[in-house]
Amino acid sequence: MFQTSDLRELVQERQTPFLSFYMPTHAAGREQQQDDIRHKNLIREAETQLKAQSDIDESSNEKLIKQLKSIPQDKNIWGHRSAGLAAFAAPDFFRVYVCPLVMPEQVSVGKCFHLSPLLPLLHANGRYYLLALTKDSAELFEATRYHRTCSDLEIGGPIEIDGAEEALQLHSHLAPTQGKGGVGEALFHGQGAPDDREKTTVVNYFKRQVDPQVSHFLHGNNTPLVLACVDYLAPIYQEANTYPHLLDKHVSGNPQEREEKELLHEAWECLEPRFQKLESLALKRFGDLSSSERTLDDEKAIMEASQNGQVETIFVPIQPNRLSATSSDMAEVSHVIENSVYQTLNHGGEVMSVKQVPTKEDGNPSALAAILRY
Repeated sequence: MFQTSDLRELVQERQTPFLSFYMPTHAAGREQQQDDIRHKNLIREAETQLKAQSDIDESSNEKLIKQLKSIPQDKNIWGHRSAGLAAFAAPDFFRVYVCPLVMPEQVSVGKCFHLSPLLPLLHANGRYYLLALTKDSAELFEATRYHRTCSDLEIGGPIEIDGAEEALQLHSHLAPTQGKGGVGEALFHGQGAPDDREKTTVVNYFKRQVDPQVSHFLHGNNTPLVLACVDYLAPIYQEANTYPHLLDKHVSGNPQEREEKELLHEAWECLEPRFQKLESLALKRFGDLSSSERTLDDEKAIMEASQNGQVETIFVPIQPNRLSATSSDMAEVSHVIENSVYQTLNHGGEVMSVKQVPTKEDGNPSALAAILRY
């Protein structure tokens, strides 16, 4: 899972060269054979680019390439592929990320890592978590509109509790309730609903095992969480939940019996209004402030403001690989975007990915825009 802490590590200064390695991958199927071929082709491209750097000695090149070649041997990476893969190598440094987004087929060698393809994973309006829940199992996935990772967190089945405590739990959680809230008898009605003993086990499983682990895993996140479960389990988990960004809506049905594409489609239907509202409100706020000094659309000015903790919201293009109208150096633009995003997140701001970056009333097209705190 790529997080702000990873971005912080990758933007730090270190010894050159910086080798950035991206490729699309496949979680299953015949296409996985193409992943092996693509990986080898990209390694050859990396070797070519490294040899073209006259200031890099051959032994350093060999170490970097050896690290890239080791990726398919790592079962935790190659055995859990998703939609894309990103790797970053430098002297005495190597990191690999399995990504729920399709990554470009790309290698670059330079004075810093090329990070733009990863930035959408940090945006406020496109990434979420999916909790696939049954009465005796739970799996947490990081997901986007079209892809999800392999399981980020898998929680074992319910642990038995002693009889006295079980009786107490049965009395407190399964007694009929009135008014709003609470887990009452009615919540267990419907197809597949358990008997009284099972009801107690489910309540305790969610409260004692699932929610504590999910909340701990997501601590410090503001990423939305969507439940996928049969209907009678949803209100039980809603009451047990302590993660503040769980959606009220859920994906209905046993997640173990649903196709991945179907699950993701229905999860996105739950989330899309939220993401659209976030984007619309942010763009409207930029427009309302566009004639004031609270907005910027100059890339270098935004980077400076982000370093000072001034940026409240930064707007970046969904496809961040287009040139700015004010710069002919794509590497420089990418570096500015990446550092501005990192500094914004590091100071508690939000990143918003948009099809068209907004501009001030008298501004020119830009690769970045920002709303300032002051």
